[in-house]
Amino acid sequence: MTYTLPTPKTPLNIGTRGSPLALAQAYETRARLAKAFDLPFEAFEIVVIMTTAIASPIAHSKKSAVKGYLPAKSSKPCWMDPSTSLCIP
Repeated sequence: MTYTLPTPKTPLNIGTRGSPLALAQAYETRARLAKAFDLPFEAFEIVVIMTTAIASPIAHSKKSAVKGYLPAKSSKPCWMDPSTSLCIP
């Protein structure tokens, strides 16, 4: 099996939310991948994915998949965004 490694011309897109913690995790992931595969940082692009609120706490919702939480708005998870190759939630 052959793998095509990312290059600066065809980078691997790391999708993440825009929060400080998520961005820190994405930059750490990029650094570790670059070191592990001996690639330049430019072979990885960090893409901030805009999301909406996933759930809001309410008491005992019958519609809720997880008791006590009801989705407030629909949200596209990071892994469903076509501009990403890898997601850091």
